[in-house]
Amino acid sequence: EPASAASLAGLKKLRRAGVVDADERVVCLTTGHLLKDPEAAYEAGGDPEPVPNDVDAVVEHLRD
Repeated sequence: EPASAASLAGLKKLRRAGVVDADERVVCLTTGHLLKDPEAAYEAGGDPEPVPNDVDAVVEHLRD
């Protein structure tokens, strides 16, 4: 998702400007995700797989 690169681009710009030093720790947040574009999510993932509304069932599905 292209918007997720905005924080990295901002960090690069701040590094070049000398605002952020090379030895500083920085956290870049990414807020973009494919679910904001349901059509692209569908194309990327194909047919959805139904999973019961239960934490254990979801965890088991992810393990498979």
